[in-house]
Amino acid sequence: MSKLNESNAESLFRAARNGDKYAFSKLIPNFYQDIYTIIFKIIPSETAAQDSLVETFVLAAENVQFVKEDKDFFEWLRKIATVVALYNLREKPLYNGGDSEIPPKYPGFSKLEELYASFTDVERVIITLYLELDYDPEKIAGYITDQTKESIQQLLK
Repeated sequence: MSKLNESNAESLFRAARNGDKYAFSKLIPNFYQDIYTIIFKIIPSETAAQDSLVETFVLAAENVQFVKEDKDFFEWLRKIATVVALYNLREKPLYNGGDSEIPPKYPGFSKLEELYASFTDVERVIITLYLELDYDPEKIAGYITDQTKESIQQLLK
């Protein structure tokens, strides 16, 4: 969050929950880049990430009145962004292996590429959330509903 301090963001969030569309529109620029970064780490395609970003903010605008009082706006947006990105990733797998998509740069890279290609889209997202965003298995399980904390821990071993 760059331009708003935390109390201003909280008061705008409160106003948005109470139906103030202008307040919601004032929040978007302050979270745009952070939410885009989260989505892009899951969907490494600029166009698809932009589409998911728009979808995230539209869903947020349509549902902001249902957010509980004790919820943090950024955490709530981050969860929506992750769910939207996962859904869009499942619709169109972005990576199926191949030298044209990721050129080998290091000795043994092809083995890493083969390993990465062997993961399902959900497994790739779990690994991204764990390695890139420092989510713990319990938090990841909260985002990916068909996975348990234990199954995520097993995957990450």
